[in-house]
Order: sequence, then C-alpha cells, then structure tokens
Amino acid sequence: MTPQLHQIFHSLNELTQSERWQVFDYLVKQFKDSLTRFDVLDRPASQQPLKRLPQEIFASTQGSWKHQTNDEIDAQLASQRQLDWGE
Repeated sequence: MTPQLHQIFHSLNELTQSERWQVFDYLVKQFKDSLTRFDVLDRPASQQPLKRLPQEIFASTQGSWKHQTNDEIDAQLASQRQLDWGE
C-alpha cells in the first residue's frame, strides 16, 4: 500500500459515519461514471447503439396495437400506469 493510500485510509477512520457515507456515495458515482464512459468508448462500432430518427421509430412500431379499439388501448395503458406508478 502506498503512503498516500495509507494516509487516505487513516483519514477515513477519523470521519463520522455520515461523512464516510458521503465519501462512499461520491466514490460510487465516480466509479459508475467511469465504467459507463469506458464501456461506451471501448464498445466496437458494430455494438454502438444505432441513432434512429423519430420517424423510423414510429414506423417500426406502427400497428403494434393490432386491431384494438381506442378504449381497449386506453384500458391497457391505464393498467400499465397502475402497475408502474400506482395511479
């Protein structure tokens, strides 16, 4: 262990529990950000998410409600909102 790392660990022992959680939250966020950034940068071009125009997305989902009436679609959406949000 390097002297700097040893000093950091010693300093952490002097913090209150609340301060330690603040440090932990900060480090976790930094770690997640670095993983996400490197994951996207290291991903081969063939695995990069495709950028699609809204019109293409709409076209690809057109007809996904099949032959349902507006009332049936509204009922399904209301049911899903209830599951998702408790509305």
